Amino acid sequence: MTSDCATPMRSLYHLKFLRLKGIHEFPSSIGNLKNLQTLCVSNDHRQLCQLPPETADLINLRHLVADYSKPLKHISKLTSLQLLSGLSCDQWRDVNPVNLVNLGELRVFDIAKTYSLNNIGNLKHLHTLFLGCKYKSFPPLEFHISCQMLHKLWLKRRIEKLPPPDTFSHSITMMILWDSKLIEDPMPILGMLPNLRYLDLVAAYEGKEISYSDNKFGQLEFLCLDRLWNLEKWHLATSAMPLIKGLGIHYCPQLNETPEKMNGVE
Repeated sequence: MTSDCATPMRSLYHLKFLRLKGIHEFPSSIGNLKNLQTLCVSNDHRQLCQLPPETADLINLRHLVADYSKPLKHISKLTSLQLLSGLSCDQWRDVNPVNLVNLGELRVFDIAKTYSLNNIGNLKHLHTLFLGCKYKSFPPLEFHISCQMLHKLWLKRRIEKLPPPDTFSHSITMMILWDSKLIEDPMPILGMLPNLRYLDLVAAYEGKEISYSDNKFGQLEFLCLDRLWNLEKWHLATSAMPLIKGLGIHYCPQLNETPEKMNGVE
């Protein structure tokens, strides 16, 4: 799509949903789509597109899903936004989240270790958060405690050390750690999240043993262990995971035996 496209944006004034693929540059006239609620742009191999400043004029926009290359100025004007996906941390740096009062789902990529994530804690209605690190490891993650409505949390890439359990929001029900490469057993910390129901560890731990202590994971229903290449032993206390319903173990070649309690879990 270019500025000389055959169909003027103005003639699409009542358009509410727009999904495009293979688009790298938008005309400024996109700002005329005042009734647009969803803008979704997908490109191969996560190639970036350019959104003009006029995108911030889409005051009814609720869902913005686009990997874009330059910071979108005045994005805080989009107070109706419920889903925002495709930002890099450099773009989120200039966002004032206080005005994004309806934002419930946020996906931020290419996060650098030197970057602060604290302003995410200002999103009081955030329920789903995906964070992808760029190179080495995540910056401090203590902001979670301010996200009192956070239910689903994805963390992708290395985490040097999990923060203490009291820095995680107690509302978290689902957590996925992907390629975290943790050295210390994460279970003592994760087991203290009072409402955690789904836990997925994918290449998240490089140690040989994991331990589930008594009275931990009291609400956990589904557990997936995937690509824990070094895992050899699994210690499970009698009163741990009393509500477990589902178990998935994939590509854990050194783990030859699971706790007897897990034998009846599918």
